Amino acid sequence: MSPSENVSKQIAQVLPKAPCDIEERSNLAMKVLDEKLQELISIDPGKRTLDNTLIAWDQAWGAFEEMQQLCEVGTLVFAKELRDVSEKASVQLITFASSYLLDHPEFYSIFQNFKKEVQLEGKAAYYLDRVLEDLGRMGLGLSQEKRRALKKVQGEIAELEETFARNIRESTNHILIEPSELAGMEDDFIEAHTEQSGKVKLGCDYPTYHAVMKFCENESVRKGLFLAFNNRAYPANEKVLAKVIEKRDAMAKLLGFSSFTDYDIHNQMAKTPEKVESFLEAVMIKARVKAEKEALMMSQKLPKGISLDENGKLKPWDTSFIARCYKEEKFSIDEAKISEYFPLEQTMRSLMDIYETFFDLKITELKAEGLWHEEVRLMGLYRKESAQPVGYLLIDIFPREGKYTHACEATLISGHKPEFEIACSREEKPQDLFRPGTSVIVMNFPKGMGDKPALMTLNEVHTFFHEFGHALHDLLGAQPFMQTSGTRVKLDFVELPSQLLEEWLWDKEILQQVSSHYKTGEPLEEKVIDSLIEAKNFAGGMGLARQGLCTQFALDCFKEGADKDTKALMQSLKKKHLPYLATCFEDNFHTSFGHLMGYGSKYYSYLWSKVFALDVFEQIKAEGLLSRDVGVRYMQKVLEPGGGQDPNELLEDFLGRSPDEKAFFRALGLEDEEQEGEMEAQGSP
Repeated sequence: MSPSENVSKQIAQVLPKAPCDIEERSNLAMKVLDEKLQELISIDPGKRTLDNTLIAWDQAWGAFEEMQQLCEVGTLVFAKELRDVSEKASVQLITFASSYLLDHPEFYSIFQNFKKEVQLEGKAAYYLDRVLEDLGRMGLGLSQEKRRALKKVQGEIAELEETFARNIRESTNHILIEPSELAGMEDDFIEAHTEQSGKVKLGCDYPTYHAVMKFCENESVRKGLFLAFNNRAYPANEKVLAKVIEKRDAMAKLLGFSSFTDYDIHNQMAKTPEKVESFLEAVMIKARVKAEKEALMMSQKLPKGISLDENGKLKPWDTSFIARCYKEEKFSIDEAKISEYFPLEQTMRSLMDIYETFFDLKITELKAEGLWHEEVRLMGLYRKESAQPVGYLLIDIFPREGKYTHACEATLISGHKPEFEIACSREEKPQDLFRPGTSVIVMNFPKGMGDKPALMTLNEVHTFFHEFGHALHDLLGAQPFMQTSGTRVKLDFVELPSQLLEEWLWDKEILQQVSSHYKTGEPLEEKVIDSLIEAKNFAGGMGLARQGLCTQFALDCFKEGADKDTKALMQSLKKKHLPYLATCFEDNFHTSFGHLMGYGSKYYSYLWSKVFALDVFEQIKAEGLLSRDVGVRYMQKVLEPGGGQDPNELLEDFLGRSPDEKAFFRALGLEDEEQEGEMEAQGSP
């Protein structure tokens, strides 16, 4: 695609028009993969080259995975009929791929011999090592009997994972209340959620849920929506999760690992669960000290109408409301007023301006036609000097029934940047074969209400920064090998670019540049920005403690053992990580914890990557948050290599040293907790 072409129409051609399109194309993808891989098997061992073996392997799987990517996007955003068939096809493709490889163990020996016979360097050598590691982890070195058992269990896992996600996505949990019960909520909000019957329907989409939790003065409404939200997919997913745990444990043991957690982390930056546990405890010792201080402060200054439970603890449906009231009083921060300075259209454009400056890019909104919904936006990203396209971005902003309810980024079309002109026998030059990628950002921001345009909370602005960070990584990281392009990096590294960009919004100059009142166009006042920055780490300990809870739960779910009482495990971890919160046995959050499927044991990746992100950010800030020079250097050294290089090397190359956690503790305000945290670890009073 070139800037002069109708990009929207070309992307639309990739999208299915009817369920039969997905069925036909997934069947074709399986057929073509088989043909290409059979050609690879038939090559005379003495005639194997980089081009006909390693590149051919990558292109065969790259084409196949594009169908998988389409199905993934489909399950997130397509209308129900297409969504259902996308989900079915996704399971079919995942099962086919693993079964096909287990039926052809000769691939393992082909690439083992290829490594011995052909001397490779750089990206090609790194990719070959990844292929061998992946094939070994897939079980191609096992006996036929074990491979047969592995095929069965992997197929079962794929179906269970899709069922778990579907149950969350299609949950219709809500509460119906009278308008008079919504004291504290704006009239426009109430009107937008009022049914023909006159009742107000509050669903579990993120904009509705978070608004009610922060602003509704009626505790019974907050509690009702809290329970509806935290019981999405309950009880159905309790049984599904139990089966996933059982099957993943069986799979890990077949592959020679003591647990799925061991298997899951073995090929990541962290390498072992023990290293993750050690890292997590070092952070949580400090976080718990800070969290309990914050809870005590909040408990001692409760808003009118709020009370502690009989044990003197905060109720979980009250914490967001109390924190918002506390921030208003202590820091003079009115979140509803602040959102008036972030009208969606203006804010998005301001954010694009920042990306254009820092990354030396040009971002242009293009005409969007023929996509899955009329509200989807299309952006083109181009190199400023050459006007060469970097890639294209589809943004699906507003909630709708059946759509994925959180925020995420997904690849629709992988970028491809060939560099093997010497080794390849093709006549085309690599630059002529470059293909820009296309990414999708899924959001759930509230629409405009009444005479107000769509307004974003500061947290939603952070979310946009986060997901755009993933998209930039995905598009800029085009590689010679499609399976190392973009965000196909180690999972405990993938959150670095996204969490890095969030930090821009804690800078005074950036906040002034991004904010613009929807009526006056004025930026946030300097004193308000100062208050926001001062309040940055308020309740940060409590936030980290909850993240630690989720991280530990994900690890413990998949430790050795096929039978886990996940409800009891979650309750036990809450007592350890959130001792200041009242116990709520009706809360079944774990059944809607979607990361347990895609991330598995690796939910620790968010905290792990945050350490690196803040280390990198501190260096960038020292050189200038809008400095083109440091932006281009970061882009070239961290984003553009995609998954084609060891992330440890990328970090050291950019920083000029090994990364450390000092910036992490400074940024999160945990330095002051160091002494008390050490005393807690030693069991001191």
